Amino acid sequence: MVNFLAITKQMFKQKSKFVYLVWIVQFIAILALLAFNIQAKAMGTFQELLYSDTILSTVFFDVIFLGIMCWQNEKINLSQTWRQIPISSTKFYLANIMSTLMCCMYLFVVQIIANLIVTIPKSTMVFNDLIGYVDYPFNFWGRAVIFGLFLVLIVITISMFVSFTNFSTRVIVDFLPVKNTTWVKMLVMGILVIIGVYVGMQINDHFTNFMMTKFTDSVMVHSNIREVGSMQVTDIELAIISLILGSLNIWLINKFVETKVKN
Repeated sequence: MVNFLAITKQMFKQKSKFVYLVWIVQFIAILALLAFNIQAKAMGTFQELLYSDTILSTVFFDVIFLGIMCWQNEKINLSQTWRQIPISSTKFYLANIMSTLMCCMYLFVVQIIANLIVTIPKSTMVFNDLIGYVDYPFNFWGRAVIFGLFLVLIVITISMFVSFTNFSTRVIVDFLPVKNTTWVKMLVMGILVIIGVYVGMQINDHFTNFMMTKFTDSVMVHSNIREVGSMQVTDIELAIISLILGSLNIWLINKFVETKVKN
């Protein structure tokens, strides 16, 4: 049997090529945005513009990258080549999710380093604002841990939801006697997407409340218990959803899901 870490490493190596692709495209996009707003340099707002473009593009390309990773996940899950590896379906699926999480963390670290280098004056000012509240380390680091956990859980939850949508749709279609199953696929996927959007909106409310509070003096000095607690609830909700979806996906991939796509 293949070692779990070995298969995770191989999946990571295949997916990691998209890290560099997304980062290069993001860098080109930032240069293009600056070229269209070159007059900002003469107005003395070039650094502000560079900083905002970098941060906004990072969020945008992170979403795109997660979409690419979900696509790669399902491609691997249904790959005849990958599924021939001598490893249990449970470990195979978990290794797939773990490799995606590792790629997202890798991209995030690369973006953080690149963003700090490109926007060093502005980034230094923001960092100094935050570090100036070292008298309140629990509040700052507590919020940082809660937010970091949110990022990890959101990647896992979205990846598992996409897999659940894919697996359940295939299983339902396979059990139907009708030949034309396109409308069935669309209906099932539509229902699951609506449910996912609704749950996502509820979670987004907690996340928005957390992010809209100032991550500066008012928050650092006076702990906003309601907002921090709201984000903790979000993390717990995501953890529960991930456990449920993960259990269902493992059951489906072990019992029903067969490979139909060659890689």
